[in-house]
Amino acid sequence: MSDKILFDNTTYEEPILAIRNLSKHFGSTEVLKDISFEVKKGECTVIIGPSGSGKSTLLRCLNLLETPTGGNIIFKGNNTLDKKADINCLREKVSMVFQSFDLFNNMDVLANCVIGQTKVLKRNKEEAIRIATENLRKVGMGERLHFKISQISGGQKQRVAIARSLSMSPDIILFDEPTSALDPEMIQEVLEVMRSVAKTGMTMVVVTHEMSFAHDVATNVIFMDKGLIVDQGTPNHIFNESTNERLLKFISKE
Repeated sequence: MSDKILFDNTTYEEPILAIRNLSKHFGSTEVLKDISFEVKKGECTVIIGPSGSGKSTLLRCLNLLETPTGGNIIFKGNNTLDKKADINCLREKVSMVFQSFDLFNNMDVLANCVIGQTKVLKRNKEEAIRIATENLRKVGMGERLHFKISQISGGQKQRVAIARSLSMSPDIILFDEPTSALDPEMIQEVLEVMRSVAKTGMTMVVVTHEMSFAHDVATNVIFMDKGLIVDQGTPNHIFNESTNERLLKFISKE
C-alpha cells in the first residue's frame, strides 16, 4: 500500500489552503519573500499587483509547477512540500487555468475536456463525456462541442480551458491572468464565466489585472509588490479603506 500523501482528507479543518512564510529564489534573485495567507473553502482570493511582483510565480508554487525555496503550503491539512506528497494527485485537486489556454490543438472542444478525466481520473468515457458536455454548456460552449480548437476564438478557448478544469472536479482552481492574452471585446465574456463559477462556491485563486473583477467578485484581495504581500483584506479594505501609498498609486493607474 502506498504511503504517499494523496490529499484526500475530507475531515481537515479550515482553511483549505494555508501558505506559511513562502519564499522562492531563481538563482540569487529572491522573487517571493515571506508570503503568508489563507484560503477558505468557497472563497475567491484575487491577487493583484504590478507586472514582475511575483504573482504568477506564487500561483505556480501553489500546485508545485514551481518548487518553493522555503516555507510551507498546507492543502487540506497536509504539507504539499512533504517528500511523501503525491504531486500528480495535488495537481488533480488544485487545477490551473493558464493565460495561454494550453489546449490540445489536434482534438476538438469536447475531447479536450474528456481526456484528462479518462487518463488521469480513470472515469469511463461515457461519464467523462456527460460531465464535459455539462461543463461546456455552463460556459456557453455547448453548441461547439465538435469544433476544432483552430475554429474558435481566444475567448472561447479560455472558456473551454475553464470547462476542462471544472470537469476534473478539483477542490481549487488557480487562474493565471486568464484574460491577458485576449482581445478587449473577449475579456468580459471570460470574466462573466469566472463570476458564474465563483457563484457556485468553487474555491478560486485568481491572478488578474481586472480591478472590477477583484472589486466585485473577490472574497479577499492580496496586493503584491516586489515579491512581498504589501496589503491584503476584503475588497472594501483594499479599494476604499487602505492607506498604503504603494497600493493607492497602483489602483489609481489601473
